[in-house]
Amino acid sequence: MDAIISFFLENYPAISLGIGVIIVVIIISWKMFKLYSRFTNAEKQLDKLPCTTHGDDISTFKQTLGLMQDLKESIRKIEEYIIKQDPNSMDKLVRKCSPLKLTSFGVLLLKESGGQECIDNNEDFFLAEIQKLQPKVALDVETYSLSVLNDNLKDEKFNQIKNYIFNSPSPKEFEDSEGTKINLEIKIESILMVMSIYLRDKYLEKYIEIDTSQF
Repeated sequence: MDAIISFFLENYPAISLGIGVIIVVIIISWKMFKLYSRFTNAEKQLDKLPCTTHGDDISTFKQTLGLMQDLKESIRKIEEYIIKQDPNSMDKLVRKCSPLKLTSFGVLLLKESGGQECIDNNEDFFLAEIQKLQPKVALDVETYSLSVLNDNLKDEKFNQIKNYIFNSPSPKEFEDSEGTKINLEIKIESILMVMSIYLRDKYLEKYIEIDTSQF
């Protein structure tokens, strides 16, 4: 599944960014969440069964659950890809070095949009959500930070950010401390991206056992 997703993302980026893909991702994500929750609860009940009479059926069921988890991860990758593909603004907000770092304008957007306040006020929650995904290396932390923010976007924690987007002119002029001015499209994708870099650094500061030497 991952190979198929990667092939389409690398060779047909325009299709991946199309409205149709976004709609499909939203629909599939919603259906998969409901189905995944149902299967997870059922698996817990099966594990409690004392007999081995239905061992083959239970094994098949768990294999199906594994496939669903793989599909859920593939959907997550599509969502992350769509968020990151915004060439008109991402280069202005994030420096493509190793690791990714916020530019002065990325920091301005992070603060002005309420993104930094959102993470600071809910730091324990967001870090715990990343921890649940069991990141092994720093790149996992960066990827999961964006996923966690995107997965919780419907939560009221993001209301201030949504109000900022709704009430802001787009494009909006930003000026950094050196007097450089740029115009940015105010989009949720851009704000989530700068928030994810800030959240990534928060996680790596707390969980110092994550190796960042090759990051």
